[in-house]
Parts: sequence; structure tokens; C-alpha cells
Amino acid sequence: MIMIRKLCFVAAFVILTMTATLAVFANDYDQSFIEVYGLNRIGTSDAMSPLRKTDGTSLYSRVNSNNNQPRTTGTNPHQGTDLRASAGTDVFPIFNGKVVAVNHTLTSQLGSVIINHDVNNDGVYDGYYVKYLHINPEDSLQVNDIVLSTTKIAVIDIYRQFDPHLHYERCDSTGNMKYKLYNFYRWVTAWNYGSDLDYISGDGFVGNELYITGYTCTANSTNKYALSSLKLYYKIGSGGTWQSTPKEFSVYNSSTYRWMLNFKTATDASTGQTVYYYLVGIRAPDPLFNGTYNHGIWPQYYTHPGYPLSSTYANTICRSFTIQ
Repeated sequence: MIMIRKLCFVAAFVILTMTATLAVFANDYDQSFIEVYGLNRIGTSDAMSPLRKTDGTSLYSRVNSNNNQPRTTGTNPHQGTDLRASAGTDVFPIFNGKVVAVNHTLTSQLGSVIINHDVNNDGVYDGYYVKYLHINPEDSLQVNDIVLSTTKIAVIDIYRQFDPHLHYERCDSTGNMKYKLYNFYRWVTAWNYGSDLDYISGDGFVGNELYITGYTCTANSTNKYALSSLKLYYKIGSGGTWQSTPKEFSVYNSSTYRWMLNFKTATDASTGQTVYYYLVGIRAPDPLFNGTYNHGIWPQYYTHPGYPLSSTYANTICRSFTIQ
């Protein structure tokens, strides 16, 4: 049985993520990133690609930079997913929805649209917001417009300061808070079942084994790079002490960049004991990355602090798992 555990310290987490200032993390985080994970798809059907071919079929273009990966250019870490696309490529909503923001200003390729999506196709807008950026929105598109997944909302903008591409991200209604994208595509074979879209994706527990997918995507001919390592930091019991020496995940499937670690073996915890944990994924070097800021923390936030985390940070973002 696959067991997905809730976030620990739920009350503290909700308070932190729902406040605008995130005062506790003011010196280390510039933006909250809420990890959304699990084997369930969001909604009753899979999202469509925001890019379409001329005949209207989905175009699952290559991911040039995935969400929340450390970078040396642009936002660092990346605050969305970049899809390779030529200027003029049609852009569509990934679900039906309602437009909540439109920016027709094309200066620096900052044209954008934010849509509140109806993920269950029941006519109710469910609070799943997606921002589509580096686009030229349709002239007639306005706030409160109702759009279908077949409604063309924009085209990819021409080169102004970036090569033409689509940046899209799951966010809140104002475009500030960031969330994972891959749950929208958990049953879509393209994009490695959605994992191409995010730097680290949580697959969940099978028995005592945690499976995680993690790698980077870069706009070059090689494109995908496995993490150089994936580390577990943990404590046993809520009153335990955080271990400063991590346990290393092993590569489970190199072709899909999945990692695995048996928590019972790694932590020496006994059946029935609860392990609190977070992970650190180290980016492998590639020709387009030479930065020293090369790690991501899961569950994740922008910007990632150094590791290992202080006990305050660790207690706030950790997850828990009870050994079987």
C-alpha cells in the first residue's frame, strides 16, 4: 500500500504560508514554495499542454528549465517551467477557466495571463491558478473572461531579451506563491509523467521505501542531468535531535531519474516509530551551469537556505513517516 503522510507541524506551516510577509524566514526566503505531491492527479482529468499544434493537438515541447532548479541566469531558483517554443506558437489554457489577470505589456517579454482553472470540468473555478508568461495575449482577452481549454489566449512573444519560449507556473491568484506543476500530468506519458516540470518530485512511500524523482533540464542538446546526490536529514520522534550527517539515496532507475531510500534501514528506527525528515538534492554540473548555489530542499521554498537546516526551519517544513 502506498502511504502518503501529511506535513508535520501543520498549523505552523499553514500560518507561515498564508501570511504575506513570512517573517520567520525573511532573511532566508524571498518567496514561499509549497510542495504539493502524491500519486493523485489534480482534478478529474489530465491537464493539456499549454502549447498546441496548428491542428489543435497538444504539443508537449521539450522542457528547457524545470521549476525550482538552481540556475545562473534569470530567477534563481527558477520560479516556473520553461517550454521550448518558437515565436508565434499558439498558447491555450491547460483546463477550462476564468481569467483573473492579463498583462498586455510586451516590454522585456513580460506579457502574461493568469487563469483560475476548473480542474473538475463542473463549471466551478477551483482555485488552481496558472500563470502563462513571455506571451503576447490576444488583444480581446480581459479579466473575468471565461475561457475553454480550446480557447486561444496568446502566442509566444518574439525575441526581446530571451529566446522565445513559454514560461508557465502554478501560483496563487496574484502570481506570488508558487506550487508544483507535475500533479497536473501524473498520468500523461509526456514529460516523464510530469516530473520534467519540477526539479524534485515526490512519488511517495511503498512500504518503508521513499521514491523521489529529481533532475534538471537545460536548454542544450543533452538537456537532462541527474542530481549528483540526494540526501536525507531526519530525526526520530518529535522530540528527537536532527541528524547533521545525512543518509544518501540510491539511484533506483537511472533512465527516469528516480531515487530510493529505505527509511527503516537508513535510520535504524523501529516499527511504529515516526521519522521526521527533509531532503536536499544537489544539482549536477552541466555546460550551462557554473553556480555555487546548487541545491534544492524538499519540501521546498524560494530561496533555499544553506543546509543542514536549523531545527526551526526543519521542524516547520519537515514531513513525517511511521516505520512499518
